[in-house]
Amino acid sequence: MNILRILVYTALIFSSCSNDPVQPGGNGAPPYTQIDSDPVISQDGRGLVYFHSNVDNDFTGLVYFDLVNGTYNLLVNAILSTPDISPAGTEIIFSRDQKIFKVSSSGNNQSVISLNGNCRYPKYNSDGSRILYENSDCGSGCGIRIINSDGSMDSLVIAGGRSPEWTNVNGEFIYLTPAGSGGGDSLYRFSFNTGIKTFLALLASPDHKVNQYLNFTNNEVIFCSTSDAGYTYVYKLSLNTGGIFRLADNQGWSPHFSYATGEIYYTNRNEGEGRIWIMNIDGSGNRLFDEIY
Repeated sequence: MNILRILVYTALIFSSCSNDPVQPGGNGAPPYTQIDSDPVISQDGRGLVYFHSNVDNDFTGLVYFDLVNGTYNLLVNAILSTPDISPAGTEIIFSRDQKIFKVSSSGNNQSVISLNGNCRYPKYNSDGSRILYENSDCGSGCGIRIINSDGSMDSLVIAGGRSPEWTNVNGEFIYLTPAGSGGGDSLYRFSFNTGIKTFLALLASPDHKVNQYLNFTNNEVIFCSTSDAGYTYVYKLSLNTGGIFRLADNQGWSPHFSYATGEIYYTNRNEGEGRIWIMNIDGSGNRLFDEIY
C-alpha cells in the first residue's frame, strides 16, 4: 500500500509541475524511496509542516515536525498538498480530494471549509481570518477565490487567476494568469483596498512554461518554474529590477520562504531524493535539511 501511495503521489507531483522526471545528462527517472514536499514553517519558527510519504514506514500524509523538540506528529493520514499554517500556529489548511480542509495543529477537528471544484494553494491572511485559494474547475467558478476561515462567504476574486500569495501589505496579494501563446504566465498584484490590479512581470517559455508556489518577501518573489524541456527549478524575481535568477542547480519544487528563519525550504528531486532542502534567499548554503532526517 505504501509503495502504491508513493507511485500515486509521485504521479500527482509530476502532473502538477508538468515535469518530466528525466535528469540533465540523459539519466532516466530515479527510484523514489521518499517524497517530502510542500514545506511550510510557522510564524514563530518552531513548527515545520509538510507532506511525507515513505515506503519503509506505515504512514503517508501531513506531518508536523517540532523544530525545537525534534518530534514528529502525523496529523492527517492521506494524500494531500499545499498546506499553510495559521498565524497563531493553531490550525493548518490544505488541499485534499480537490477540497480545502482545516485541522488543528494537534491533528484534531478536521473539517472541510471549501467544496468548490479543484482547490489548491490555500493561504491565510495576516490575522488568519480569511483564506485565498485557487480553484481550477471552471464549472464552479475558476480562478482565485477568498473565503472566511470558518468556510463562510466564499467568493470569486480573480477569474482565471492561479497560485495566490499575500504580500506584506494588508489586503494585497500576487497571482499568476496564463500569458497566452507560447506558454508561460503573467504575474500581477491585486489590492482589495483599491480594487486595482497591476502587472508586475512576464514569466515566459522556454524557462518558465509552468510556474507555481509563489512566495513574497522584500519586493522579491520566490517561485518554481518548469521549462519547455521538462526541468523544474527554484527562482527569485526582483520586482525592483525585473531580474530573474535561478537559485539552485539541482531541480526543485514547492519552495517556501520563511520570514521566521529568512531561508527557503523546498523539495530537491535530483537523483530521486525527493527530500526537503534548505538554502539562503540568494541561493547560497544549499543543503539537505537534515534536522528532520
